[in-house]
Amino acid sequence: MNVISRRSQRQVVVELYRFLRTGDWKDATCKHLAALHGWCHYRTYGCWPSNYFETEFSIASLRAGRLARKACYGNASDIALYLKWLWLRERDRLKHTKARPIAGVPSLDSELVFKQGNLFEAFQQHLVQKVKQKELAIQRAAEDPFYQIPKEVFDAAI
Repeated sequence: MNVISRRSQRQVVVELYRFLRTGDWKDATCKHLAALHGWCHYRTYGCWPSNYFETEFSIASLRAGRLARKACYGNASDIALYLKWLWLRERDRLKHTKARPIAGVPSLDSELVFKQGNLFEAFQQHLVQKVKQKELAIQRAAEDPFYQIPKEVFDAAI
């Protein structure tokens, strides 16, 4: 495994901020997804993942690329949307547990985040529910001319 140099990591982080600012992830690579994971980890927990700048960044990049290829046909935008949903959910979980801490609940490391398993399946189920809500709202609007579709139904997928 090739470890990504610090200089390359810094360049990826600069590009990450551009993606975050514009919201356009079409040119993102697995390195950008790994950087997004690390940045979200830092913003949520107040620290970077352990060994992030030594080996974890490279490992997270490989894992992100594998998930993107297997689950999203290589589409980094979909994985970025998944990461946004996942970390917002984790932030809400932490708000809830600060009053009542839960012992033994692990943090979201790259192995857990980029594994095609329970978390990614929960995200897919979330998207299915959003689509169903939208379809029901459209059907109701077609049946009732006075029904106004709630704005939150047509907001972003998450």
